[in-house]
Amino acid sequence: ETVWRALTDTFDYLPLAATIDNRAFVVHGGIPQHCLMMDKIRVIDRFTEIPQSTAFNCLMWNDPADGQSSSSSPRGSGELFGSLVAHKFCAANKIERIVRGHQLCLQGFQSHFGGIVLTVWSAPNFLGRCGNAGAALEVSDAFTYSPKAVVSEAGPACHTLDAKMPHIEGFQMNTFLPAPRSLQKMPEPSPE
Repeated sequence: ETVWRALTDTFDYLPLAATIDNRAFVVHGGIPQHCLMMDKIRVIDRFTEIPQSTAFNCLMWNDPADGQSSSSSPRGSGELFGSLVAHKFCAANKIERIVRGHQLCLQGFQSHFGGIVLTVWSAPNFLGRCGNAGAALEVSDAFTYSPKAVVSEAGPACHTLDAKMPHIEGFQMNTFLPAPRSLQKMPEPSPE
């Protein structure tokens, strides 16, 4: 029990978000509508339980949704944010895009608002029953050292399952399909 508690306590020390070359904002959930500046995010007390209705909560649990503004999330925690909030956040912080997880994507990833927000879901066949692909985003020097990311249609360097996913110079999406059922490791029956 002591080891388990120590391991779970380490989650309280992980960063809330990160940036890649001051061009991409990487976060678990999403962005808060009422806290647009990263300077305000940097001073959030990280070493507490996640308080409801705060920027901390939004960073953990917000999801993008069609539309321009924000609204309550049907999940019961966090908010839905629209393209207007995403564009304002990027403009205010002089970044080009937001990379996030926290939302099942059947293709392993999903582009929102013309590529300004990218969801990456890493668990193929989530919970052993969703049949979804998983994905991992690889960021190369072409992104971190080029003067500006180029957004165009998906090219051969970007593994996509959806032609509408924009290619971002220096971003490569690697997708992983779930193993066929015959190769999946099933739990051993418990001896009785």
